Amino acid sequence: MADKERKEGTARPIEALSEANQALAESLAATQQRNLKYAQSVFESTIALLKDHAESARSMLEQWEQQAQKQHVDPKVAESYLSFFRSALNAYRQTLEVADRSRRQSL
Repeated sequence: MADKERKEGTARPIEALSEANQALAESLAATQQRNLKYAQSVFESTIALLKDHAESARSMLEQWEQQAQKQHVDPKVAESYLSFFRSALNAYRQTLEVADRSRRQSL
């Protein structure tokens, strides 16, 4: 009988430790899931913001081109400035595409 009580006394702490480990593992998995969702939302909102900035820059470039035409700016000068800004905008757009593509592939 004492042997049985000793086994039961030893089993209780082991069961409690096992339950605590299980709760810890579940908590860590839930935390990791929340962190992943948070990182994903930050990345997606950043991509959306960068796309919005690229669209705003494109719109501003079009407005600048229209103003240059209205003010009869030398077409060669206007085209020089426009090509400079277009190249920067294209590089920005390509960077966004690569980032967005890598986001989709990682999901």
